[in-house]
Amino acid sequence: MEVHEGQLRVESFDARLARFQEELIQLVGPERSLSDELVAERRAEARREQEDSDRDREAITERMERAG
Repeated sequence: MEVHEGQLRVESFDARLARFQEELIQLVGPERSLSDELVAERRAEARREQEDSDRDREAITERMERAG
């Protein structure tokens, strides 16, 4: 529900969702997939975390080998 120009508007969830989706398409463009971008960002972050973890593991292994 919302008040617009002194009138109370009632809109179903499905109608509101459809309107929101259309507004979003107007902002980002129909060819752009925000979910695909999010997945790509998460995968890149996971790769960076794995690389950091691998470097840490290698450094610890080297220290252990030198110690003994």
